Amino acid sequence: MALWEEALRLLELALQQRCLLAEELTNETAGSTDSLPMSASQPLQGPCPEQRLVRALKRVEEQLGELAAAVSSKLASSHGSLVHEAGLVMQASTLISSCHNLVGIAWVLPTRVAGAARNANSTGHQAVLRLAAGALSLLMGPGRRLMQHPARLGDSVLPFLLSGQLTAARDILTLLVEPCWTDPAVATAARSALLEAVQLLASAAAAIQRVDPRMHGTAQRCPASFVALVDLLLSDSCPPLFEAATAAVGRDAGLQRQLMDGLLYALNWLLGSIEAQQAAAGSRAGAGGGGEQPDGTLPSKQLWVVAIHTLICLNTPQLESGRQALARAGAAAQLLAPAAAVLRLLAGPGISADDQSAATGVACQLLSAVARALLPSEPAVPASPQQLRDAGWAVLGLLPDAAAALRLIGKADVEVDGTPTDDEAASTARLMHVTVAVGYCSFAMQLASAAPAVSSPAQTRAWCHAAEAALLLLPLASRVHHRFPRASGQLQELRLGASNLAAAAANIWSTYLEPVSDMQHRLTRSEAGRREVAAAAAEPLWRLHSAAVRLVHHAASAEGAQLRELHPCLAEWRWYAAHLANTFQIVFDVHRIACDVSDSEEATAGLKRRWQAICAAQAGAVQVLGSRLGLPPNRLDIGFTLDLRYIAAAAPPPVLTADLLAAFEYVVRQDWQAACARGGPPALVAAVPGQGIDYLWERLHRVIVEAEQWPRYAALLLSSGLLAQGLQLGKRLARETDDEPLPSLARSLLATLVAICRNLAHESSIQLEALQGSSASGGAAIPGDTAEQQQRQQQQEEEQRQRHAVRIQAALGQLQQAVLQSPGPNDMLLAVPAEALPQALTAFQQGLLPAATRAAEAMQALWAEPWEQQAALVQLARAAAVRGCAHLRCASLELEGGPAAGQAKGSKRCSGCRVAWYCSTACQLADWRGPLGHKKVCKALAAERQQQREQQQQQAQAAGDP
Repeated sequence: MALWEEALRLLELALQQRCLLAEELTNETAGSTDSLPMSASQPLQGPCPEQRLVRALKRVEEQLGELAAAVSSKLASSHGSLVHEAGLVMQASTLISSCHNLVGIAWVLPTRVAGAARNANSTGHQAVLRLAAGALSLLMGPGRRLMQHPARLGDSVLPFLLSGQLTAARDILTLLVEPCWTDPAVATAARSALLEAVQLLASAAAAIQRVDPRMHGTAQRCPASFVALVDLLLSDSCPPLFEAATAAVGRDAGLQRQLMDGLLYALNWLLGSIEAQQAAAGSRAGAGGGGEQPDGTLPSKQLWVVAIHTLICLNTPQLESGRQALARAGAAAQLLAPAAAVLRLLAGPGISADDQSAATGVACQLLSAVARALLPSEPAVPASPQQLRDAGWAVLGLLPDAAAALRLIGKADVEVDGTPTDDEAASTARLMHVTVAVGYCSFAMQLASAAPAVSSPAQTRAWCHAAEAALLLLPLASRVHHRFPRASGQLQELRLGASNLAAAAANIWSTYLEPVSDMQHRLTRSEAGRREVAAAAAEPLWRLHSAAVRLVHHAASAEGAQLRELHPCLAEWRWYAAHLANTFQIVFDVHRIACDVSDSEEATAGLKRRWQAICAAQAGAVQVLGSRLGLPPNRLDIGFTLDLRYIAAAAPPPVLTADLLAAFEYVVRQDWQAACARGGPPALVAAVPGQGIDYLWERLHRVIVEAEQWPRYAALLLSSGLLAQGLQLGKRLARETDDEPLPSLARSLLATLVAICRNLAHESSIQLEALQGSSASGGAAIPGDTAEQQQRQQQQEEEQRQRHAVRIQAALGQLQQAVLQSPGPNDMLLAVPAEALPQALTAFQQGLLPAATRAAEAMQALWAEPWEQQAALVQLARAAAVRGCAHLRCASLELEGGPAAGQAKGSKRCSGCRVAWYCSTACQLADWRGPLGHKKVCKALAAERQQQREQQQQQAQAAGDP
């Protein structure tokens, strides 16, 4: 061993001291054929440089053989440390790589440069073969066995041993597969070496997972060395040489799983290093300083290259069985998590556009590979529904990152389409990258919608993020689709990929709506379930609804014509209406629950503002959809019943235009008439006796139940006569059918009616106190041209307030007296016997209903006053301000706006009030000039904001804060 160490030391010294350039080969030494030991200055003897190199390689091969025998002997013993032997193998690995460099400069590089068949002579061939044999004997034998004894090596030695051996193995294999060798013996040795390398990789895959990624120095090069060897082994650059090795990998599913585990571990390691470097770069930039790369760590650019190659390896056909096994074992999330991490890091500093495109492409390709492994039309053995669901959720989890990456690399093409540039070829090339990735992504999205099932609020949250991301991808898909209008061949396939993505995005949104609704109803039966749903699902559902509403406005815009050509469903306005209504119902109900379970007044107020913003946005979308369906604005059809009912109940008053209110009354009456019509929809009256009257009472209850929570909605139902008409329809149907509703339905309806009247009385008393308080203070001053005009306006408003106070007080007194004479809601549910329910309904119609109607009319008259309407406009503006774009009819799916005000980097803030945010100048101008324009409330919002700031300063001063 002493002889080997001395020779190795001298050889390394010679290699380090001399420049390895082809023109200086005559001055190089790499070893000696003389007896050892030798001096560092002793030259190699020989007639020419090539002969001296041949003799040196021969001597190196002999020494490698001696080392292999010595290490094998030490490994045969079952005790003792192997650190010394590992150190020798690491030095030998460095020597092997140095010899590889010498051979490359002496023989391989000149052949590449000359472009001719300048090959080493047979003596050179034999020298390379001997070197390869000695290196492989060491690396694939005792070297590989060393990696299998981590306990005897120690945690600090293993990474250095692993990195060195993998690098040396890659170098020697690269040397053997060079096309410059014409000797068949070299090709035979290459095939044999590649087969042996398969087993080395299996050991390395297990060993690399025992290395701590937090180690510094050479250990940080382990993942790059491992990936480089895998990349070489799975290469298809020279099929005759690689065929046997790749076939061996393809036949062994267990080996594929080992390689994939190692690749995933290496990729996570690489991404951790990239993220750390990005964070460090950000810190140095913030501090205004520079900074050096940590010792032994690859630069970020090289790390990205290795990470991309790792994803490419994971996508290779040779690992198809391993991917399928992972996906079917419920590990699709484990397989896709690193790809998601790659996509999340794309927007970080130092990532070029080309790297972004390449990383996005291979990440989306991995998505597609997982989908192809499981979709029923792809594998020979179809996956089970549970396997499809597990993999579908893994894909859904990755979709937001994939969509963000696609939009990021697609931005350059947006600029090219909008403004001609000098680099049209580069833009087209990037668009091709985007298009290919879109095709991959569309296939994965088909898997996500193959077996929808939702079992938890966390899954609802994941689906919301994925569906939102999918909808926001539609403009990009539309641009790809229309960039190749007359495509053929491969381009036609790319165009088809964009169309498929649009269909998959639509399916992800639509197919999960019913499972999400079912899960919500199931969980919200308990208090714990209600809290869990509210905490996990309220915000993401709001984000999804915001994207869906913007999709409707985008589809109705001039740019939306291209979008509607993507897929047939995107051209069907009824499709938009149905799925937007279902989304609205879910998000409405979840926000109702969130307000009920909220423990903070501030949080409840925020939830209510968001709730109102949701209803206001839905109102605009409903009007657009009705117009596109060719319906009169005040005569929408029954398909909008649920939308209009929730909008009438909870939307801010300025949104409730005369047309919307007329449409609401119309669809409700149509629904009730349909329930009463014999043989008409739902045709229950003629089917089974009793079901017709029960159905009508159920429909009545659905319309009025929201009035328990929303006094303005109660006043609308009463003052419009809609409630009275519904009750009259019920009595008429009972007479015509000689039947009565189920007692449970009748009690429930009557209890709700009583509760509505009591709540309306409570709201009337609140309004009366406000009016009396305002009257006592002399009213609020309204700005005018002169002090005299202001005083006259104040007097007129004061008189109007007094008249409203008198009217509401009189109506309230009658209502309170009627309420006292009627049973309470609980008594109505429990105490009234079944046979007395018709009389109870008659008593309500004759007593409570008229009094409640007079109170409702008085309240409606008050709310119609200009000062009340201005206050309502301010309330609407506050609600709209929680959106990423305060313009309720925002049609942008690409500009940075976001679902929450001010959170997106492209948001624009109103300079007047500094409360409202917009996604673009166009939306800001449209909102300023609109019928509910921001112009009318900007000053009021600014005054409120200033008042809040002053209050906060006063509170801080009172608390002693600086």
